[in-house]
Amino acid sequence: MDVERPVWIERVHKGESFDQADLADVVMRRCRFVECSFRGARLNDIDTAGCLFERCDFTGANLAGSTHARTSFVGSRFTYAHLFAAHFTDCKMTGVTFEEAATAGWRITGGDWSYVNLREQSLKGQDLGGCGWPRPICTAATWKRPTSEAAT
Repeated sequence: MDVERPVWIERVHKGESFDQADLADVVMRRCRFVECSFRGARLNDIDTAGCLFERCDFTGANLAGSTHARTSFVGSRFTYAHLFAAHFTDCKMTGVTFEEAATAGWRITGGDWSYVNLREQSLKGQDLGGCGWPRPICTAATWKRPTSEAAT
């Protein structure tokens, strides 16, 4: 039996709280969230495309298995967030903080990852070749270039 996923299209939210909300499996298209809070929210397996999350707080949120395409998270915070197997494709992540987030198994394909804060991250063995980090802020991070780039 197939269960239909909830779909949000072009919703606009400003300064709203989604703290502890269960938004698992939601499909979001061209939605806009400005200064919203998703602290402790259940966002696993969500699917976003063309969305904007500007200066949003995802502290402690579960985004495991989520997929994001051409979505912007500019200035957002993912402190202590669970991002296992999350996939970001051509996303704008400028100024995002991933301090002490669980990032094992995440996939990054393209996008703008300028000025990202990866404090307390272990990036050893992760293939981050597609993120195009010109100036990542890797204070206290363990950094290892992917094998394919190490030879160049």
